[in-house]
Amino acid sequence: EGWTLTSAQGACVRVSYFRHPIFVAGKYVKRNRALSQTSWKVGSERIGESSVEEVIARAFEALAPADDVKLIAAGREDLDVRMLGGGRPFVMEVKNCARKALDLRRLRDPRFTEPLMKGDVEIRDII
Repeated sequence: EGWTLTSAQGACVRVSYFRHPIFVAGKYVKRNRALSQTSWKVGSERIGESSVEEVIARAFEALAPADDVKLIAAGREDLDVRMLGGGRPFVMEVKNCARKALDLRRLRDPRFTEPLMKGDVEIRDII
């Protein structure tokens, strides 16, 4: 993204801009045993239908467009297990977001997040 400026003499200057990443912390509960924590590929073949990272990213992408949304989790779990209880701590990194800040109240609202996460994942304690 950016602009290209050309002078009357033909000189060309390219101007690009990027926002600093936004980091949002919380905890997730994984209810679907078919989800890996992050997308998982063996060679060119994808394993599993989706991932915790992709499910949580849906909520962030619904708030504002961004170049990328990445999950940074405190620990890992196997593909075929659920993560219940109080949840696993995580941080989402939102890269080059179209907005300077995200509306965290919406991420805390189950009426916003549940339709996007379809019961596979629940997020809590968003800060």
